[in-house]
This record gives sequence, C-alpha cells and structure tokens, in this order.
Amino acid sequence: MILKFFRDSSGIGTMVIDNPPFNYLKNPVFCCKEELSSFLSAPDLKAAVIKGSGRNFCGGADFEIFREQIGDAKSFSTNLNEGKELLEIIRQAPVPVAACIKGSCLGAGFEIALNCHFRFAADSAMFGFPESDKNIFPGFSGTQAELPVHIRIGMILSGEFIRGEDAYKKGIVHYTAQASGIEKMCYSYLERLVGDKPPYLIHAVMQSIVSSHTMPREQAMLRETDLFIAVAAKSLSE
Repeated sequence: MILKFFRDSSGIGTMVIDNPPFNYLKNPVFCCKEELSSFLSAPDLKAAVIKGSGRNFCGGADFEIFREQIGDAKSFSTNLNEGKELLEIIRQAPVPVAACIKGSCLGAGFEIALNCHFRFAADSAMFGFPESDKNIFPGFSGTQAELPVHIRIGMILSGEFIRGEDAYKKGIVHYTAQASGIEKMCYSYLERLVGDKPPYLIHAVMQSIVSSHTMPREQAMLRETDLFIAVAAKSLSE
C-alpha cells in the first residue's frame, strides 16, 4: 500500500502516493479501502489533497510487475476492480478532493487524478496514456473519464504526452502555475473555499452533487431536498 495519509488542524487532509522517484503503482489496490473511506469521511474533514512524493505525481503502473500480474487474469481482474472501488471512493467523497500534480502524471496516475474534483498542475507537468505504445489501453477508468470524447480518443490512441500548460488549455486541469508554486496555489484555494464553512455544510453539498451522477434525476432532486432541510434546520438553530 503506497498511499499515506496525513492530517493537521486546518481541516484539509493530505494523501501522498509514496513510491519515489516516479511513484509507480505496484498494484491497482494502492491503499486500504477502509482506511481511505475512513479518512475522507472523517466528521471534521473539510477537503483533501492527493499528491506524489518528491518531484512526480505518479508515473503509472510498474509495467514489469503488471506484466507478471496479468498472467493470472482472474486474480488481476479482481485487483483491478477493487482498485476502481478506491477511485469511486475518491470521486464520491463527502469533501472536495484536489490532485496537486508535478512531474509525471501518466497512465494509472493520470486516471487517479481524473477521479479528483479539482486538478492543479505545474505548467511543466507531463500528462499522457502511454499504454497504446504497448498495444493496450488505460483500463483503470481512463476510457470512462469525464473528459470530452475527442480528448479521450486522441490521448489514448496517440499515446502522446502533453504538458501542464496545454492540459490547462484543453480543460483537463483546472488551475496551473510554475512547479515551485503549485502546492501553495492548491492549498490556498482549498483554504479559501472551505476555511470558514462548517463541515456539515461541505459534506451535504458534496453528497448532493454526487447524487446528481449516481442517482436518477428524480431521486437526486429528492436527496437534495432532504439535505437542504437538514442543513437549514441546523444552521438556523445556531
């Protein structure tokens, strides 16, 4: 398990992909499911950042280990689907999750970032899906990413890398800065976003937004009503 968790008094948690220098994933199950869920659902958590250890976000899967694992297709399929459950926990988190990206953000690392709500990237960061060079494709949610179809097809089949500044222009990342300032930008943005907001408000907003893509619209609208009433009752009684 290479994902490490950190908390401080700010209400913003940090998750670090820790396998330097490129932070390759040794297994699709890159952390303990229960630990990730518990971390992101902590009652006093307001937001979270995921970043890589050192100079890179994540260079993707360790291909030599992947080559060995794929030999047992049934076992690897189970691991891959369990890894995707981790991505869904991030995507459906009750707090905003931001990917803070420097250096390489490739393959499975790119797929992790694409499941975050915000992506902050150094202008020199490098994004791409190199899998097609080996006649495979990104199977860790890459084809399902919430990006325009032409971008998904183009990046997956070409295998070309793009820099952070170009990823920003294409809408793949939301904010960009020089590598030396990207972490400060990321944390400062989140502090401004959630700093003076009570956790119960943040959690309700995120739960309602998540319901918009996990429930039929009619159910999501009812869920929004329930959450609004609960938040209003609590806020107006204080």
